[in-house]
Amino acid sequence: MPTTLDVLEQGRAQRLAADGQLISALFNHLKSGDSTTVQVPEHSSLGCWLQLYRRALSRPHLRAWAMRLPVDLAGLDEQPDAAPLELPAQLVLNFYGYPYPEHRGQRRVISQALDQSNSFVDPKARLDDRLKRLNQDQQQIADQLQALLDDDDFSLFSSYKTYFKLDSGSFWATAQQIGAALLDAITRSPPFLALDAVDGLQPGAQQ
Repeated sequence: MPTTLDVLEQGRAQRLAADGQLISALFNHLKSGDSTTVQVPEHSSLGCWLQLYRRALSRPHLRAWAMRLPVDLAGLDEQPDAAPLELPAQLVLNFYGYPYPEHRGQRRVISQALDQSNSFVDPKARLDDRLKRLNQDQQQIADQLQALLDDDDFSLFSSYKTYFKLDSGSFWATAQQIGAALLDAITRSPPFLALDAVDGLQPGAQQ
């Protein structure tokens, strides 16, 4: 006969497996953006809480009391045993302490964090730091654009002639640095330098 410890360990393993399924669902949602909702596995941490809340809200007295509170119950207004459990992705991310991405950069960073996590209990310090660096990039670009607008010689071509160097260490900044290094290597390669020859630039010379 299973001991209490065995039952607890089995429940924990079941919850971790279900949380892993939910991480995959959120990752796919962020990558594709095809749907605004995600299916919540029954045995996940969130799934267990949802079932508990819905059973509680099925009691008339508790529901009447909850309706007087400034709480939105729309997402929980289903039968206790309704299946499958489904919630907006934003609410699921917020439940586990993740922000919902506001732009493509944040979507990329949060997707990477989910892809690298084995469970929702993994530390999120690195994610917070990555999001902070992205915000730093946005502020830096906004400041530079504002400086261009304040310039008396501003024109629509000013931004095209201005080099924005990101140094926050974010994935945006890293991608920019890698791109700059690759471009530098290309422009120093013998095939590229050979283009300096006049014949190599004349139309029809290489027939």
